[in-house]
Amino acid sequence: MDDGWGVAVAFAPMDPGQSPNLERPSLEPYYRSMVVTFGSVRRWNPVLLLTLATTERPPEPHADALSELGVREVLTPFEHRPPDGFTTRFAASVYQLDALAAVSGPTVFLDPDVVCRGPFDDLLDVIAHASVGALPLAYAPDQDINGLSRSQAEAIHRELGEPAGVPVHYGGECYAVSGEARQTLLERAETAWSDSLERWRAGLPHFVTEEHLLSYALRGVDVVPLDGHVKRIWTAARHRTVSASDGRLTLWHLPAEKEHGFADVHPVVVDRQSWFWAAPPVEWHRRIARSFGVGHRTPRRLMRDTAGRTLNALERTRR
Repeated sequence: MDDGWGVAVAFAPMDPGQSPNLERPSLEPYYRSMVVTFGSVRRWNPVLLLTLATTERPPEPHADALSELGVREVLTPFEHRPPDGFTTRFAASVYQLDALAAVSGPTVFLDPDVVCRGPFDDLLDVIAHASVGALPLAYAPDQDINGLSRSQAEAIHRELGEPAGVPVHYGGECYAVSGEARQTLLERAETAWSDSLERWRAGLPHFVTEEHLLSYALRGVDVVPLDGHVKRIWTAARHRTVSASDGRLTLWHLPAEKEHGFADVHPVVVDRQSWFWAAPPVEWHRRIARSFGVGHRTPRRLMRDTAGRTLNALERTRR
């Protein structure tokens, strides 16, 4: 790990009903998941600085668990809180802008449902000659991305001074931000946020989530793609994007696992005598893959996923 780099999670507790990836709206899955996220980073990076940027201290016992992992808390207000009616989904994501300003130094920002599978050295090596590392997502130009398509984003980008061309959309699960890039990102994100509020008040398409805002802001810095190191992996019964190459990745973002895999792994993260801390790498990776349904799935997972594939096939035949 390069000297000076740290890992941070930004989390502003808000109405959990805004997340379509939860079966039962509650903040508890988020706190369990972030304990696993920080625990997995600590498992493979024992001396790394870990930071939780948040508006309030986590409830017990999660605060104690994070403290045991050496996670420092940076309490900072949600200055960019979306107004009522701005969005019905992922309003808390915009807190990333406040966390970006509050956490100093070169930082890898992660979502609180990411599993680290190894040291960060290789990931950071690829951004040694860039300002930021981020994950490009291959959405079709007209596909809706939480309220805004890339084609709609292009029109906004152009009005904000960017050249023509459908912009890259970067996922919010991982931003590796150097100290040099931070101020430029903050200034451009602030411009995008002010513009979004004006467009929303006028009833126009606008940047909705932190992904839209930072995809614009990232056009002002040198970005290296992290798709060889990070992946958004869907493990739902009817939407599965697992591939054989996932075992080579440093970070797995698992949005569908907050109430499943993360809940299963949380007890072994808080138990310092468990396999999570003691197992050799091969066994650890096998157990993690099984826990999250990425590989070596349990019979129950296989039955669920088979049923999901069957339903998908039946729907295709009816079209």
